Amino acid sequence: MPLATPQGTLDFKSVDTITFVGASSNTVIDTTTGSFGVGVDANGPTSNLHVVGDALITGNATISSNLTVTGNVAVDTDTLFVDTVNDRVGIGTDDPGAELHVAGTGAIVVPSGTTAQQPTGVTGMIRFNSSVNRLEVYNGTLWSSIGAISATSTNSTIQTVGGYTIHTFTTSGTFTAISGGEIEYLVVAGGGGGGASYEGGGGGAGGLMTGTVAITPGSYTITRGAGGVGGRGSGASAMRVPAQGNNSSFSGFVALGGGVGGQNTPAQYPTGGGSGGGGTHSRVTPGNATGSGQFGNTGGLGIENTLAGAGGGGAGAVGQGPTASKGGDGGVGMEIFGSYYAGGGGGARRSSTASTSGSGGSGGGGNGGTAGQSATANTGGGGGGGAGGTNSIGGDGGSGIVIIRYLS
Repeated sequence: MPLATPQGTLDFKSVDTITFVGASSNTVIDTTTGSFGVGVDANGPTSNLHVVGDALITGNATISSNLTVTGNVAVDTDTLFVDTVNDRVGIGTDDPGAELHVAGTGAIVVPSGTTAQQPTGVTGMIRFNSSVNRLEVYNGTLWSSIGAISATSTNSTIQTVGGYTIHTFTTSGTFTAISGGEIEYLVVAGGGGGGASYEGGGGGAGGLMTGTVAITPGSYTITRGAGGVGGRGSGASAMRVPAQGNNSSFSGFVALGGGVGGQNTPAQYPTGGGSGGGGTHSRVTPGNATGSGQFGNTGGLGIENTLAGAGGGGAGAVGQGPTASKGGDGGVGMEIFGSYYAGGGGGARRSSTASTSGSGGSGGGGNGGTAGQSATANTGGGGGGGAGGTNSIGGDGGSGIVIIRYLS
């Protein structure tokens, strides 16, 4: 018989337990412990809320302390599934096959931050490095980019700087990629020798090639070109004309040696190359930059009856022509990986002093002078022109260099 609208309060006084007895289980209110049991046996509830069997909650449930679950947990069947038997968690699956199994055709978002924001590493940590745009993993010693190349090399120095592994070749050697991937490279040829005699032209810088390329596993021959020797006047010991710089190469990238600076006696016209050599008053036409796919420039134009040599071309600019009072400056080089390379040699002026000689271009180019200054080794700079008369000496071109770097 239906009950009427409830009126008043059902009040049990001095009662420890209220039990509603069912056919196979009981509903119990234990007033001494404040516990409520549904479907419990004669022993009553053992927690504040004790439900034997399924519980249906159609609203929100707020838990302000720990939640302990002894069986599996399913949220919306397979949106989130916790397999407590095998200690696995599935997202998008109710049958996780690993400790964490994310199913579906979408993606996951991992923590992202700069190199400076890398956390203290624990082996196996993974994150996205926004400084280098690569996923990285902590390998127990350091953070390493996922998919990074593994490589060895001979006749080189190997450093790890700023997240990059750098192989520097100042002599010929071999680079061996154990696993392929993307590398950055710098190939600089040897610089040309500076001219001598009365007003030698500056030597041209070696050609410079740089870029990014994907390589496959295998061994790659590295050729590091030597610089060309400077010229010697007709009265000097071992009289000679200046020599062209030698080519450097890596994996089909061939940088051409720098051209020579002009000189009067023994006669040598400026030549072309990675960058061209500078002209003189009697051999005015400079050498051109003849390389394809590389950085180089023409040497400076000589001026007839101006007793000064022009500067050699550099990777970043043409060599400068002389004035009546000063030899031409060498063309500037280029800054790659934080250093300058391939500066042209300065031209010399007859009766040269430091103030009247052409300066070598940034990137190792030698200064012009009574005795031309040799270019800095391993820069591919052009040698400075010499202006000491028949006994003068032109500066040697700088040796080249090959650098390969990749994310560690």
